[in-house]
Amino acid sequence: MNDVLKSLTAIDDGDGQVLGVDYATPQSREQRLAGNSIRLADDRSLRDLLVDLRGRAVRLLLDQDEAWEGTLLGIDELPERQPIEMTPVSLLLSGSEQVRAAPLGRVRGIELHDEKAAADLRFFLETELGQENFRQVTIRLTPGEHDLAVSYVAPAPTWRVSYRLVADGDEALLLGWGIFDNRLEEDLEQISLSLVAGMPISFIYNLYEPMMPERPEIEDEARVAPGPVEFSGAVAEMAPMAAPAAPMAAQAFAQKAAAPRVMESRRPPTRDALRDAAVVETQAESLGELFQYNIGIPVSVGRGQSAMVPVVTVDIPYRKDLLYNGETLPSHPVASLRLQNQSGLTLERGPVTVVDGGEYVGEAIVPFTAAGSEFVVPYAVELNVRVQERNGMGSELRGLHMEGALMLIEQWEIRWREY
Repeated sequence: MNDVLKSLTAIDDGDGQVLGVDYATPQSREQRLAGNSIRLADDRSLRDLLVDLRGRAVRLLLDQDEAWEGTLLGIDELPERQPIEMTPVSLLLSGSEQVRAAPLGRVRGIELHDEKAAADLRFFLETELGQENFRQVTIRLTPGEHDLAVSYVAPAPTWRVSYRLVADGDEALLLGWGIFDNRLEEDLEQISLSLVAGMPISFIYNLYEPMMPERPEIEDEARVAPGPVEFSGAVAEMAPMAAPAAPMAAQAFAQKAAAPRVMESRRPPTRDALRDAAVVETQAESLGELFQYNIGIPVSVGRGQSAMVPVVTVDIPYRKDLLYNGETLPSHPVASLRLQNQSGLTLERGPVTVVDGGEYVGEAIVPFTAAGSEFVVPYAVELNVRVQERNGMGSELRGLHMEGALMLIEQWEIRWREY
């Protein structure tokens, strides 16, 4: 409901108007049942009902087709070791001064002859059933026909993307599949799907529950005549208060080595076969700081299920590089593909499986890349090349200069690295 109240939009495209939106003010279970005379526990509902019906007109239905009608007196508590079925239930019979008692185990039913008791019982059961199951919002409209469009933002898991990259010839085939999850409480049938790439700012703001400001409690002031007031000496000057030191934030970084993976395939996928495997009808749309993939084909996904939809199929130029980073891998360079994003789409960050010459050669991460930008895919360690790295540092006096009574010394600090 917080997201609904924060983002709800109702537009009438017809001749009518939207007058307002109504919804029930949220209350806790105890608040809703504050004035209710019926309260039942989960494990002793019949006993609690007989206790709460004390003084009400009822008709007790007993075993052996026997029934008593009158005013309920209540039930008597027995010692803990006694079975609850033996608890006496007392009733003042109608039209007489006779009180009868029967064990609780004989009671087969209760007919309520008190309308207030029946209404309170129904309200208690409705509260127990619908307290957390659903929320209802009512949109008030002007009389007549309406062409109403209602929308709001609902929380959902972020979508992910999985890439395939087939290097063959002068161009590489880039395939992208969007993965999304249906966490709604209904099946999605033939919906129009849009996937947004970027990082929009979102948060939860409590608009649903009423905010009651705390008020101070003021007591009556005792009006007592004060005694004599005397001052001795001067008031010392107050010393300045020192500002508290700001806490230092510690940051910890951890790196997790990736385990090698092997893909088995009897028949390696070719570039043409992968291109024709799925039809991509994605339209790109720039949303300022965000980018949106509008999937052109209807999508169906059941409740609690996930789906993959094709979003990218494009041939892009590339070249192979050996890139070395001693801080990441001190002994070997990494075989990489340097690619130009000519897809016209902003590529969301995601894993990519690289195929070269029809064979699996490695995996990498495609970074978040805008259209027209270059990105690098490092997919395998090149073990045929070993790199040795040596570092050094020295200093060199480069000159002396006199400026009046000052002598300026120019000294260079030289750092070198040899591969």
